[in-house]
Amino acid sequence: MNKCNLLIAGDYHIYGRFDEFISRNPNHNLFKNELLEKISGYDIRIFNLEDPITNSRIGCIKSGPYGVGSERCLDALDSAKFQIATFSTNHTYDMKNQGIIDTIAICKKHNIDLIGAGLTPQEAGKPYLIDINGIRITLLNYSRIEFNCVNNQHGGANPLNTISNYKEIQKTKQCSDFVIVIVHEGIDVFNLPYPRLIDRMRFYAEAGADAIILHHSQAFSGYEVYGNVPIFYGIGNLLHLTNMPYDKTGYMVGLSIEKGNPIKFEIIYTPKHGS
Repeated sequence: MNKCNLLIAGDYHIYGRFDEFISRNPNHNLFKNELLEKISGYDIRIFNLEDPITNSRIGCIKSGPYGVGSERCLDALDSAKFQIATFSTNHTYDMKNQGIIDTIAICKKHNIDLIGAGLTPQEAGKPYLIDINGIRITLLNYSRIEFNCVNNQHGGANPLNTISNYKEIQKTKQCSDFVIVIVHEGIDVFNLPYPRLIDRMRFYAEAGADAIILHHSQAFSGYEVYGNVPIFYGIGNLLHLTNMPYDKTGYMVGLSIEKGNPIKFEIIYTPKHGS
């Protein structure tokens, strides 16, 4: 039938207060029944795993907060049956290589494929191919560069690099019907993208991306359709338990894909959770 649909959700923060909360409430379900019914209508469901899942607490040398959570935090997502986690974030390398190794293994245990991170540049940058209903879709996942990105000495996130990303988008477009680019970048707790980021995402659209979704800023932002390519400049959080009101807002993006036509989309607001 040459049609399918994808759901893409924002940042799932599992460290700190949520890790403590889920240990006290092991049967907590993140989604209400009506939202679960909506989510279940999507062929592929994707979320952004913000932090490594590991028992290791040996962190890398960095500036800023560390993110790390436990396996039980994934239980709250089980009912939604997410199949893919993007893991190219500014916290990917927080618990060094061990954090990446454990996160990959634990996600696999929950039937979740991890993309955008690895122990080598080749592994972290490997495109993820989906072949569904006769449609070939490639997912590419990039992160802002802090203390997190992979190099020849250690593992980490797939870096947001304009030149190499452009080449990869063009290359994967040659063997894909659609290329979806998911980017972890933006200004913390600010609702608008900075001008250079807009230019870069439009450049990726010109390179061959068919849809572009950004998260990281924690505050949701607007979107535009640039040459038939929807670009979402910030979809906020899937979950982040803090006392800050902006952390409790976000939305998921539903993409309707049909061969030979531009991608259509809908916005699905995520539930608010208490502090």
